[in-house]
Amino acid sequence: MTASSSKLFSLSNTIALIESFSPSPKYPSQLKAKTAVLELLTQGDRVLWRSHFEPGHVTASSWIISPCGGKVLLCYHRKLQRWLQLGGHVDGEADVAAAALREAQEESGILEFDFVTNEVFDLDVHHIPARADEPPHLHFDIRFLLQARSDEIVCSAESLALQWVYHHDIPSLTDEFSIHRMADIANSFLLDP
Repeated sequence: MTASSSKLFSLSNTIALIESFSPSPKYPSQLKAKTAVLELLTQGDRVLWRSHFEPGHVTASSWIISPCGGKVLLCYHRKLQRWLQLGGHVDGEADVAAAALREAQEESGILEFDFVTNEVFDLDVHHIPARADEPPHLHFDIRFLLQARSDEIVCSAESLALQWVYHHDIPSLTDEFSIHRMADIANSFLLDP
């Protein structure tokens, strides 16, 4: 995707992308998140900016699988102090897939990824605690499934650690429900012919 094609992407494209998301019947929280994200997007482009706190703003992230498909890339987030998928603020970008890809590149040092699917992989709405310059708010996270073309990583300043993790080792790092949900969905997605 080029910068100019990304500029042609509008909020209505994002709404259509979310509307086409099919939540897993195994995870009813995805349907709740889909409804919440669609409701947020009715507020217009301002929800794409990190300065929109009521009730929060759109973020984009990626579940990144290794080139061989056997591991997932997780970061130990500096501010939140827990293992998470890579992602962040969309900074006004309506093309949430492009924003997720940008965040994956910036936070991993890997430049080349393939979208395993162009569809939304997961949706999640989660609470972000207050900090000195920000009130408590919600992140309406739109997630994509990426496969890295390289396993050589460089940890960014946003993380304390960056690590390729075997799927069976995820429970030893985190009890974060959405991480386990993405691992489960990715496994079923990748095993589905």
